[in-house]
Amino acid sequence: MRRLVAIALLLSAALPLRAQEWKNSVLPVLASAPETGFQYGIALMRTRQPMDSLGTRPSTVIGNAVRTTKGQTRLFLDTDWWTPGNQWRLTTNSIWQEFPIGYHGEGDQTTQVDQINYTPRTLELAVTVQRRIAKARWLMASVRRIETQLVSSDSVTSDVLPLPGDPQTYFSIYDLLPPVQGRHVVATVGLVSDTRDQIFAPSGGHFVEATMGRSGSLIGSEYGYTRVRVDARTYRPLRAGVLAGQFLLQSVEGDAPIDQIALVGNNSSMRGYTMGRFRGRRTATAQMEYRSGFRGRWGSAVFGGATFLARDLAGLGDARMLPSVGAGVRFRMDPVTRSAIRVDFAFGASGQGGLYVAFNEAF
Repeated sequence: MRRLVAIALLLSAALPLRAQEWKNSVLPVLASAPETGFQYGIALMRTRQPMDSLGTRPSTVIGNAVRTTKGQTRLFLDTDWWTPGNQWRLTTNSIWQEFPIGYHGEGDQTTQVDQINYTPRTLELAVTVQRRIAKARWLMASVRRIETQLVSSDSVTSDVLPLPGDPQTYFSIYDLLPPVQGRHVVATVGLVSDTRDQIFAPSGGHFVEATMGRSGSLIGSEYGYTRVRVDARTYRPLRAGVLAGQFLLQSVEGDAPIDQIALVGNNSSMRGYTMGRFRGRRTATAQMEYRSGFRGRWGSAVFGGATFLARDLAGLGDARMLPSVGAGVRFRMDPVTRSAIRVDFAFGASGQGGLYVAFNEAF
């Protein structure tokens, strides 16, 4: 695994060999999310937009160093490299973070009173390879290694009982924080169908990714679990703008640490919820967004969505709906790559809500 990561990082460093083809941007990071508060730092973005007749997609190198007002620190470097004609794609992801966060238990009926505050320190390295097998289809395989150390945590006792008459809808919080630290390695295979006309801000086409990952002792993991994920998105022109939709299904089976089950709420899915406020091993999410056309460099968006959590797939139909609604503005940085800064405000259930400042569209 270490050799694989080393080779991937060397390949990533070798990507910008022809400097004249790359556009460089160094930007201050001024961002926000409910789970982080105000974020500040610096970001580097390198983008190469091939000017060939093969429709080759842009290659990117993105890195940043961020500190938040809630005491979180995050460093990451992501690379995304496409070969001519999109025959091959290689991505690498490297993340180091120390991220205080709250744990409220699993399920859709947990309460704020039951919160355990904990701080994991995580190093994550991943390599993903895609090989085109048809005009708009790719086979993909990835290996991800995650090392987590628990820096600190609270310990509380919850006396809250399951909901009367319906004990299956409440997942009781543990007296102590469930397992979170240790090493786990996940090997994933999948199929991708992608007809989007652009990656950063599509205006037409679809994206579908179906993957299955396995973590176990045979590949050096201290945890054994299986993850299935289906991510389907569609984009349609509507008047002067774009109507975008996404359906996301996630299922985790086995001995997965709590940071590897689905977390409701981030800057790309179910905006309006503090990340980690709700968690589930079976989740189904649907969201839609209307993105207006740009006038000069400015645009806007309105969006809404819903998530359902359950113990098993059969229970998703009876689960409580967690809604999300919001709106925001967009500032386009580069009309060629359609990269932009977005500012969104969203509301969720249980008094949740927050401001998000991020790069590019949510999905």
